[in-house]
Amino acid sequence: MVMLVDVGNSRIKWSWRSELNQYALNHQGWQDAIKTLRQHLKLKHPSRLFLVHVLGNDFNNDLISLCVDLQIDLRLITANTKSLLISNGYEQSNQLGSDRFVALEGAVSEFVAQACIVIDCGTAITIDLVDADGNHLGGIILPGVRLWLKSLLNNTQELNQLGGYSKQVLATNTADGVSWGCINGLSAAIESIATQMEAQCSTPCKRIICGGDSTVLLDYLDPQTILRPHLVLQGLRHFSLSK
Repeated sequence: MVMLVDVGNSRIKWSWRSELNQYALNHQGWQDAIKTLRQHLKLKHPSRLFLVHVLGNDFNNDLISLCVDLQIDLRLITANTKSLLISNGYEQSNQLGSDRFVALEGAVSEFVAQACIVIDCGTAITIDLVDADGNHLGGIILPGVRLWLKSLLNNTQELNQLGGYSKQVLATNTADGVSWGCINGLSAAIESIATQMEAQCSTPCKRIICGGDSTVLLDYLDPQTILRPHLVLQGLRHFSLSK
């Protein structure tokens, strides 16, 4: 069977190609990710593995060795992988995050011949624009929700707790003030950036949100924003069907 795997900075998301239901495993760095993958792959026994990751060369080398040991046909998808749907718009193509590239593939494979703004909400938040012809026009990177919150916790001496999220802006305690400020500030930034991207596109754009914090941010964004929590896996699936 063919397995699809997306390895991020803190989680491993996977699915069988035939079902596209996302499952998640946590990890604490690239070495732990390799250990977790070894256990998982030995348990599930895929014959072929389509995988995208953001963990660098050490992880990459160990992953290749792992798949050789387990006799798994590994297909690594990177920002330089040939796509029939999209072009990489970066000046140096290898600097575009592989997960961003695959998420764009997932969006364009679903919304054919339509311009798409892909908002990927993980450790960092990336916002990318691809036009109706599949040309990646570029994007932007912001700290994710937890990084915003963590920066305040780590750099403010008397702040040691956080409140819940709310659309309100008149907090009456510090914990809520920080949480509300971060979520409202970040969602306003996303809305502003997406609006500016739409203005630079000659056709209407679909706004698509994915990633671990997508459900947290969705309620704060334009109601036309489309939730696709499995977008990277959708992209991997499309690559797997075209190979």
